[in-house]
Amino acid sequence: MSLSGTLYYQVLAQCNTLLVASCATAYREMPITFKIDHNRERIYSTATGVVTFGDLYAHMNADVEPGVAAYSEIFDCTGATTDVTAADVRMLVMHRAEVAREQSPGPVAIVAETDLFFGLFRIFEMLTEDLRPINVFRDTLAAEIWLDGLVSAERSAA
Repeated sequence: MSLSGTLYYQVLAQCNTLLVASCATAYREMPITFKIDHNRERIYSTATGVVTFGDLYAHMNADVEPGVAAYSEIFDCTGATTDVTAADVRMLVMHRAEVAREQSPGPVAIVAETDLFFGLFRIFEMLTEDLRPINVFRDTLAAEIWLDGLVSAERSAA
């Protein structure tokens, strides 16, 4: 996906404005947390409460050690709700494309039980599938099996 310079900076300014607004919520708990399992080379992200555009944007820009961005990720939002819109998803897609130019992203398995999250992440999946392997699941076990299969296939090919 390619953006003209002007459009990209307009989207970036909008993202930064929304991110600042989201972060300005006084002392609210972080709705997206993550743990890194270096042995499995996997990131386990968990979303709780109301997840906003700014939260997802910040998660995409999480400061991690070099190489960790290439780890596989389980993004579990079974305990969350959202106010993210389809327009927000399109902005996140544009940002994801820019992030992918700077770092090699690993595959992501998203676990979404609610229809809203599932639908929004399916849109995200369809619009970013050329950037990295991504899939949306209704349960964690299916997500883990899919990621394990990708990792096994990658190791066999090496």
